[in-house]
Amino acid sequence: MTWIMPVTMYIITLFILAGIYRSFKVRNYFAVGFGAVSFLVFAVVDYAIIQTTFFP
Repeated sequence: MTWIMPVTMYIITLFILAGIYRSFKVRNYFAVGFGAVSFLVFAVVDYAIIQTTFFP
């Protein structure tokens, strides 16, 4: 059951990317900026998960 948290983080990251795309289509730049910051945070955390899981 240790795989649930990393998979959940990857799925949330994909949802954030989808939200950035949808916000950009309707020209909501505040939401795009907020989503971009959220995406950067989640991308760093995803990178850390990959590093600790596959390269201990």
